[in-house]
Amino acid sequence: MISAKPAEYLIDGLNYVRSHLDAGGPGEDDAVRDFLDWLDCALSGGGFAGSRFRVVLDGGWRDAGPVARGSLKVDFSGHESADDILVECALYLKHEGQRAFIVTSDRALQERARRENLLVMNCAKFEAMCRSRIPEK
Repeated sequence: MISAKPAEYLIDGLNYVRSHLDAGGPGEDDAVRDFLDWLDCALSGGGFAGSRFRVVLDGGWRDAGPVARGSLKVDFSGHESADDILVECALYLKHEGQRAFIVTSDRALQERARRENLLVMNCAKFEAMCRSRIPEK
């Protein structure tokens, strides 16, 4: 069971997208835009009251669509690694007494986060959680 308590979800954007890329499907940049559009749509259903979502993409700015979408924010890591930014943010939020999850299927990042006693959610579980909260029409 996934808790409905408000939290900050810190999403390893390229790891998420790359874990869903199909051979012959859209390229990575298109897949990033598709993912952000899907996530924005999933969040607009109201099933995440009080939660915030931050997608961190490796590298410099590129056109990924709007970078602020309600409770969804998109950041680019620039010269830092997205992994470092995700861990730093999660540590800060933990220190501030806020509940935060690093969303990634990158095993090295998962282990690093667990060594810091941070909460981790793999991409498949995150996607299932989002899909379960999309209201049926």
